[in-house]
Amino acid sequence: MQAVWVALIAVLGTLAGSIATGVMQRFHAERALARDREHHRQQRQLDVVCSFVESIAELRRRQIWRWSTRRDRGRDSDDYRESKDACFQARAASRGCLLRLQLAGLPEGLVQQGKAVFEVSITIEEAADVDELNRIAEVAREALESFVGEAGRFCSRF
Repeated sequence: MQAVWVALIAVLGTLAGSIATGVMQRFHAERALARDREHHRQQRQLDVVCSFVESIAELRRRQIWRWSTRRDRGRDSDDYRESKDACFQARAASRGCLLRLQLAGLPEGLVQQGKAVFEVSITIEEAADVDELNRIAEVAREALESFVGEAGRFCSRF
């Protein structure tokens, strides 16, 4: 009879150990999955911010090129039409990146700052003269740098 009790206790102990191990493995697997999801979300946000910054830098460059081409060669030149088309492409790409900023779950203040950077960047080509071009381009550059600083502070919390 004593052998039966010993065997029963051994079986119950093994069963309890298996259950405890299963519960702990599930707990650790859920934590690892949550950590991986959070890391993926953070990486996606960082990628979106980087894409936006790159697209705005390209938009600024193309806006300045468009303005310079219009001044140097006139609105009827092929170069101007090419620069205008390139500007529209850059604007569309930047707007797409701006929408991705909104969808990525970034703080609303950062998204609003991104919108402001976009808006000031598209006004570059409207400058009346070189001085105004330089002023607007500088405002756009400073706005972009401010956005990068704020985004960097947000992303450094990762």
